[in-house]
Amino acid sequence: RSLSAINFHESCCSIASLYQKHGDEYANIALTNSPKHADLLIVSGHISEKMFELLRESYDQVPAPKYVMIVGDCAVKSALRDGMLLGSIPVDIVILGCPVTADVFHNAIEELKGKISYDTRSC
Repeated sequence: RSLSAINFHESCCSIASLYQKHGDEYANIALTNSPKHADLLIVSGHISEKMFELLRESYDQVPAPKYVMIVGDCAVKSALRDGMLLGSIPVDIVILGCPVTADVFHNAIEELKGKISYDTRSC
C-alpha cells in the first residue's frame, strides 16, 4: 500500500530532506501539502504548545483512518507523553535519533504498513 503523508516539521529536523534524497520509490510514500489528502501525519522537530494548536488542526483534517509518526529526538522529547502527542493525539510509530537515518525511516514506514494491514481502522 502506498501512503500519502503530510510533513509537520519545526526547525531543521525535516523528513522532507530524507524524501528529497531518496524519493517516493525508496519509502513508497507521497508527500502532500493538504492534510485532507493524507493518511499519515509525520511530526518532526521541537513542538511547542503554541505550535501544537496548528498540529492539532492538521491532524483533525486528516481523514480516517489516519496514522501519526513522530520522528527525531526533538519531537519525542518535546511532545511525546504516554504514547500521545502532548497527551491528545495518538502516535502509531516513534523514531528516535538525531539525525534520523534514511534506513531507519524506511524501516519505520514498512513497520507502519504492517500495522495498517492488521488495523481495524483501515476496514
